[in-house]
Amino acid sequence: MKRTLFLVFTLLVAATTSFADGDEEPPDFAVSVGPDAALGLTGVLVGGQARFLWKPSFFGLSAGVRAETDLNAFDVYLIPSAGVRLGWFSLEGGASIKAFDAPAPAGQLEASLEAVSPFARAGLSIPVGPLTIGIGARAMLTDTYVEMEVDDLGDAIAAPIVVAIIAVLGAVKLDIGLDYIYSF
Repeated sequence: MKRTLFLVFTLLVAATTSFADGDEEPPDFAVSVGPDAALGLTGVLVGGQARFLWKPSFFGLSAGVRAETDLNAFDVYLIPSAGVRLGWFSLEGGASIKAFDAPAPAGQLEASLEAVSPFARAGLSIPVGPLTIGIGARAMLTDTYVEMEVDDLGDAIAAPIVVAIIAVLGAVKLDIGLDYIYSF
């Protein structure tokens, strides 16, 4: 397993350095803005992001904010984060803050987040001219809704457990984004 991870990391480093322009020095600072979407077990998030990037070489730093809404329940999340970049590879961490809590759909149980929850993302940022395609995976807790009838005491005991398990499974999401990069 360690050899496989080392091989994958080595290939990523080689791929990111092989596509660099040899003679032209890219600017150190950039701002990126664009839409993004995330798909998880419990729903789909769509929104946009704005980031400030400092990347003088292979290594870089980023800081920004995402604003996303859950298409299933229309909750709105603000996600400030900071990260590091190694070529095309990026690691980000931050917090997920619920800015708007929509009411639970009729007949569904809700596992609601009332506090700030952690946010982590790993992925690739592939440049295509002035655009960047971002593909990655994130860990982010969101409100979870389950349609479940509570008919007896057994259902009443099982309902919170089922909702908690689905909330944990729904924390992992695959995401994709398209950003316009303005370098200066």
